[in-house]
Amino acid sequence: MRQPQSPCRYPPQYGVQIHSEQANQVQEIRVFKIVFVIVLCAASVEVRAGDGQVETYPYARVRPISHDAVKLADGFWHDIRARSRDVGIASLHRLFESKGYFENFRICADGRSEKHFRRMNCNEFIYKHMEAMAWYAPESKLVSGLLRDASATVLSAQQPDGYLNTYYENQLIKAKGEVRFAEENRCEFYSFGHFTQAAIADYRANGNRALLDAAIRFADLIVSNFADPNDLPYKLYQGPVNKKYEHPNHELALVELYRVTGDRRYLDFVMQTLTEYGYFGKEHFNEMWGHAVMENLLEAGAVDLYLETGDQRIWQVVSKLWDDMRERKMYVTGGTGSTNHGEAYGKPYELPNASAYSETCASIASVFWHHKMLLATSDAKYADEMERALYNGVLVGHGLDGSSYFYQNPPGVASRQERTKRPSLPVASLHLLSSKLASAVCLHRPVHLHLG
Repeated sequence: MRQPQSPCRYPPQYGVQIHSEQANQVQEIRVFKIVFVIVLCAASVEVRAGDGQVETYPYARVRPISHDAVKLADGFWHDIRARSRDVGIASLHRLFESKGYFENFRICADGRSEKHFRRMNCNEFIYKHMEAMAWYAPESKLVSGLLRDASATVLSAQQPDGYLNTYYENQLIKAKGEVRFAEENRCEFYSFGHFTQAAIADYRANGNRALLDAAIRFADLIVSNFADPNDLPYKLYQGPVNKKYEHPNHELALVELYRVTGDRRYLDFVMQTLTEYGYFGKEHFNEMWGHAVMENLLEAGAVDLYLETGDQRIWQVVSKLWDDMRERKMYVTGGTGSTNHGEAYGKPYELPNASAYSETCASIASVFWHHKMLLATSDAKYADEMERALYNGVLVGHGLDGSSYFYQNPPGVASRQERTKRPSLPVASLHLLSSKLASAVCLHRPVHLHLG
């Protein structure tokens, strides 16, 4: 198992190259660890919001620099990333066409009364795939072409008011009485979040505004309908651990959209979300429990909001939950979610090996959470756990062929079954390797982190 490393200077064989004037701005460099710093989509100090500039990360102790300021040269991670770009992208594109995930958008755009392929969350697979393609597009004409085709297909299904969801806009689904923003719905805000992250990636990496403008229209629809004094549309705490609330993700996306647009309504909506969930009370957020991916994403979003607002109430809750996760509910591999009942956190110290769930997607979400905690504090313990999860919880979900993936990662189990029927895993993995890997091996004062 890969363990966090002691402080050392990075040698040239690690293949990290820092480019642009932003790299020259790193005045004080202190190398304290061989670690990956994984940046969420908007890992940029630069915010291109029309003609204006928006100050971002005002409450961060360390700040990420722009995605294009760092390049991975030859080496271990360069090869993994290249395989994800050159093999994984095309493989998933073929899979999604064969499964009907792209066809769902065409059916919706044409208004056809035809069956929707798969469940209500399958739009997320396309959006994560598009985000990965957006970051890879400057490096590959093939990927760039696939992205442009996918973007046109997706945008063709957006409704005049900005709504975009092929499940709840499918004619046969609506005929059964299932409509947008109903209280029992699932994955609407979640899918919106991934669409928004893909849009921001395409804007930042390629300068294209089409997806971004569509994401802003969708965000404005949500805010105009459900911001205070209104409430979020979904039922809360329905019983099952994976139905505590709408699948988190819009929180991260809206904070990032604020960084691009400067529209503070998006930050306010994230705060409203936490408040309605009871985040600042004692009933629901006194320990980590529930669906591991959902909870890790929610906490990453909460820290991201703290980085923009400095609200100490957020920090008091999220730091306590991080300590609970790390000390009582995390495997030595960095994996989280010990039970397959709801893909959830178990009781304190309930960490079986052979029956562990320890989903790869939960490790990816925890990397995001650790990274945000690092930005807020510059404390190396968060970098330790980011590295632990990356090597032992994320990479183990990847096959060396670049097109096979593994969903569960029980410690000490010699063999696992490949899981191609869960597209959330491969697209989440590509989404991480493409956008996060090259974008933040270094941070503005006082820490410079590097690869190992």
